[in-house]
Amino acid sequence: DGTWSQYQRETGNWAARRTKFADAVDFVGWYHSKTADSYGVARNDTYNLYLAYYLGWSAYGRGNRGDAGVQGYARATDKMARDYDAQLRQCGS
Repeated sequence: DGTWSQYQRETGNWAARRTKFADAVDFVGWYHSKTADSYGVARNDTYNLYLAYYLGWSAYGRGNRGDAGVQGYARATDKMARDYDAQLRQCGS
């Protein structure tokens, strides 16, 4: 896939494999970072990061925000991120 190849090229991580958890997580971080830089999405805007990841940069850049089902998944992902953030903040108390 073109985006995976771009990731390998830009990071120099030619040995990266989608089946390796560490590589997959690094890819998602790289993808979200590029989304933030290219489309002005805040790095903590889980809703729009999800949509850009799911739909792809081209569609997201054209203003496509998916159908109601995709938006529902994005909302659920955003809620999960907010719940985890709240739990994490309680750990420091």
